[in-house]
Amino acid sequence: MKHAKSLISQADYYPKDGAQLWCVFDCDDNKDSELQAAISYSEKHGYKIAYSNPAFEYWYLLHFEKRNGYLKDSATVIDILKNKGYLENYGKSVDVFEELQEHQPEAIQYAKERVERLTRDQVAVICRDSNPVTTVYELVEFLNSKRT
Repeated sequence: MKHAKSLISQADYYPKDGAQLWCVFDCDDNKDSELQAAISYSEKHGYKIAYSNPAFEYWYLLHFEKRNGYLKDSATVIDILKNKGYLENYGKSVDVFEELQEHQPEAIQYAKERVERLTRDQVAVICRDSNPVTTVYELVEFLNSKRT
């Protein structure tokens, strides 16, 4: 989050004109107290958060299947993506946009359903206990709303 603040000072950023700054991050080994600090910091500075637990790749997985069961870590999610043939050639630097695009509506729906379930169960979305979850769909919806 603090890195985002330093980047803003080097670029044009006009929140009053509808610009938004998004911080995209995974749960990783962060403690709940660190995740709460990130929420507080983002709220104070007007940033948006796109959070994934356990990993960003969970967002990719939702393009192919509805998965609500615990996922150990990013390696587990990547193994599922590759072994089921969803993204056989996946790598951190591989562009998968085209492969995911047609399934985006399902991924958005599955991600929203998971967030709604956690909310019903009174589990904070941005915490260690929310595994699996992603709010990347919020960023995607924002970006889609800006397409002409």
